[in-house]
This record gives sequence, C-alpha cells and structure tokens, in this order.
Amino acid sequence: MAIINITSDSDGTLHSAALHNDKFAVVQNVINGNIEHANLKYPNSIVEWSADTFVIPYEGPSAPAGGAESFVAGFAAADFNAPTVQWAYDTAGSASNYITNSLRKTDRAYKFLVTDIWWQSYPMHGTNGDFVAYFEYADTNNATISNWTTIFSVSLAQPGPSATSVPQEHQGTANTSIASGKYFRIRVQQASGYNEPGDGPDLPEIHVKMLMATQHVA
Repeated sequence: MAIINITSDSDGTLHSAALHNDKFAVVQNVINGNIEHANLKYPNSIVEWSADTFVIPYEGPSAPAGGAESFVAGFAAADFNAPTVQWAYDTAGSASNYITNSLRKTDRAYKFLVTDIWWQSYPMHGTNGDFVAYFEYADTNNATISNWTTIFSVSLAQPGPSATSVPQEHQGTANTSIASGKYFRIRVQQASGYNEPGDGPDLPEIHVKMLMATQHVA
C-alpha cells in the first residue's frame, strides 16, 4: 500500500462524524497489516552473503613425493552445470571455475553495499598473470559463461612461480543491484598463461563477504 495521504480540511468545512471516520479509516487501513517499505524512513535490512574455498592437506601415502603439501578445493568448472565430482576443474589457461558455495537464487532484490575479498596467493607454475573474480548473475542456472552477466569484477594478484605466497585483501563498494529470481555466482578466471601443476589444482584460496541491502518488509 502507498504512503498515507489525508485531504486537509478548509475553513468552513463541516466536521461531521463521516468526515472524521473517513480520515481515520485511511490511517487504519494502512497500519492494520498494510505497512510496507514506502511507509518507512529506513526500509532496508542489511544481510551478509559469503563464499569460500578451502585448503585440503595431503596426508598419508597419497601425498605426492616432493610435491604440494595441500590443494585448494571448492571450485567447479564454470561451463558445466552442477558437476558431481569435486575435481571437475577446468585447468586450461584463461579458463574459468566458479566457487561452488557462492551459487544461489535470489528470493528478492538485493543491493551490493560493500564486498570484502581475502585471498591467499600461491606461486603458480609457468605464469606471472593475475586471476579475476567475476560477480555475475543469470536468469537460469545454465553454467555456460555467455549466459551470465557481470555485476562487477576484482583482480586477484598472483605471484610468479618463484615468488612468496602472501594473503591479500580487497575492500570496495559495488553499489549495484541484482533483481529477484536471478541466479548468482562468483566465477574465477585463470591467468592466460596458467599451467596446471602435476600435483593438483593451484587455484587461490578465497574468502568473500558481501554486505547486501534488501527490503525487510516483503
């Protein structure tokens, strides 16, 4: 229901019971179960979305001799819809993988306020390029990249093969929205010169926190 509007009285207006009842009815019809965001000064609530990859250590006899001591999990190839195997990475240069627990469908419109990304850079094999995280949406859960629209993106700086791994952080205001009924995910595109190491995927460990504003009255 729209905001409350009551017609002002004029000098000489007859103050009858009907006149007052009509005015009170306008207010009553709104406050009795019909207050919505248009009636509120601060109509939005703040909610938090998060997405994470995680590190799995190699242990026991399966650990590669002289190879990596751990690998990053929580990615799946961006051009496959809901892969059933956790190792369904796309390992080619410039290929994309999405963070599996970032995928969700919006139940209402949301506005991105602040996005905080922490990532752990690992020395890659054969490249000095950066990865890029794309925050994107689509009308259907079709993982073909061309069907997704980019909301905003963040460059994830990576060290070269001989560089030291260091955690890095990006904090910024996106100030853009995603409509109700859309699918959302975070896709990470690999550097163009990326080469898959023999001891497992060498993708970045990523932790994302997104502060969102949405109407708190449905």
